[in-house]
Order: sequence, then C-alpha cells, then structure tokens
Amino acid sequence: MYKYFLAFRYLRRRLVSILAVLGIAVGVMVLLVVTSVMGGFARDLKAKLRGVSAHLSLKAPQGRFIYNYELLCERLEKIPNVVAVAPRLEWPALFGEQCLGSIIGIDPDREGKTTDFNKFLLGKDPGFKPDPFDLGRPPMIMGHTVSPRVNRAEYECPWETMEWQVFTARPVHDKGRIIATGLRARPSFGPLRICLVPRSVGYLRSDHWTRRLEQRDMKFVVSGAYSSGMSEFDNANWFVPLRAAQDLVAGPDAVTRICVAVTDYEDPKVMDSVKEAAEDLARQFPGILVQTWEEEKQTLLNAVQMERRLNAIILFFIV
Repeated sequence: MYKYFLAFRYLRRRLVSILAVLGIAVGVMVLLVVTSVMGGFARDLKAKLRGVSAHLSLKAPQGRFIYNYELLCERLEKIPNVVAVAPRLEWPALFGEQCLGSIIGIDPDREGKTTDFNKFLLGKDPGFKPDPFDLGRPPMIMGHTVSPRVNRAEYECPWETMEWQVFTARPVHDKGRIIATGLRARPSFGPLRICLVPRSVGYLRSDHWTRRLEQRDMKFVVSGAYSSGMSEFDNANWFVPLRAAQDLVAGPDAVTRICVAVTDYEDPKVMDSVKEAAEDLARQFPGILVQTWEEEKQTLLNAVQMERRLNAIILFFIV
C-alpha cells in the first residue's frame, strides 16, 4: 500500500509528471480511437461493397451477352467450394423522363443465395409482387437509401403501384445487307418524266455480324424498394424479374453476368482455386471476363487503403 501512497504523493507535488501521464493517456486514447474508427469504416464499406456484389463474377464484354447461360451455370455449380450461381442481366436504361440508370434482371431465389439482395429489401411483404391492377405489367424494385434507425420491416414504399415506362436500346444482329447494283432510267409520272432505279436488288451475306440499335420500351409497376446503404448504387439500379429484362433487351436465352458465391471468400486458396476453374470454363465462351468482387471494386478499396496508410503515418509521429 505504501507504494501507491508514495506514487500519489510524488505526482501531487510534481505538475510536470502529471502532465506527462495525461499526455501519454491522451496519445494512447487517440491512437486507439482513430485506429478503431478507420478499421470499422473499412470493414463496413467492404461489407456493403461485398453485399451488392458476388464473390466472383463472369461478365460479358460491354454491349454483349452470354448465351446458353444455363449450361455455364450448371458447370460452375460443379466446381468445388462453389455454393450458388445466379444469372443477371444488367443494361443501361432511361426511367421515365429524367432518371438514368441500369435495369438489373434477376432470379430472386438464386440472387439471394449469391448476394445480400434479400437483406436489402424493405417492407412487410418484400420482393416482386404481381401487378395490382392486373394489366400485365412486370414488377420493379427501386432503390431508396434509408437511415439505419428506420425499421426496415415496417417501411412503406411511397412509390408502390406507381407506373414507370423504361426506355432502352438493344443491339440487333444482322448477317447481311441489301445492295443495289447499277442504275437505269425509266419513264416516270408527275413533274419528273425520267427517274433512276437500280438494275437489280440482292441480299449480300457477310461472315461478320453487323450491329444496329433498336429502340425498346416497356411499362413496369413499382412493387417495393430496397436499400443497400450505398446511395450511389441505390439511385442508379432498378431490379426487375430476369424474364422481363430479357424480353426488353436480349431475348429469352441471354444474360450479361453470372454471379458465383463460394464457401469462404476470405480464404485466398479457395478464391484462387475457384477463379482458376471458372477461367477454364470461360475460355469456352469467348470474351467472358472473370473477376472477384475485390478486383471489380478495386478503385474504392485502394482509396480506403491509402487513407489508412496516411492515418498510420500521422499516428506514428503522434506517438
């Protein structure tokens, strides 16, 4: 007991010693608080990015599609450490008059096994619901970022049953073109007595596909809302059933992305083995790119990592 008495008596008479102890305490507190805040921020951001993305994705080139995707999904499901596979169709679109974003066609049952889509849904009866007016319009789930304090189960979407007309342009493939050879003059009626017409009209086939854009539009009805916590994602992406997106954009047997969920995405060995096997399968479908969610969101993750390094340097000099 006398040791504590001597220490207290020494500190009470030495103001410099008290200030030194307080300075060390404050420095340690700042070190712990800043490190904890930055670590929590990085983990929260990674969780949100991973929630809106799959562990592994197979993507078609920009403006292209993956055809016969069910065969590819079956082969991916047979890879060891693969838990679930879900197809997606992502395509830019104009919603109404001013809202520009992307339409995402999904299979809800399969999507919920590869991403956190089911956790993002809001309302008592979340998900795709049929048209309440029985007009044959497909359902749509729109994004709306809400406060963490909001009761997600009791949330009521203010735009439910609202009709949205979606405009987009889809590519149409043609393997030939109509050509006219030669011109000849023939009599005409009206002010022009002579007109020029082609001698022959034919259809020239080509070995390469030519692409042209065809305007498409479809009416959807809002059946609910979702909130991922990332306003950039929520304000730019609208979820619809996969079949409706295919009817609008690509046809019944085409998607733009296949999402893959693995057993343990934090294990580098598991991710590397699954990615290597997926790349072997992707070689049979020309142009498909295989990426992990970290590679896809590399820009944001690099920014967070750089900020953590700068904070570590500042704290080093403080200590």
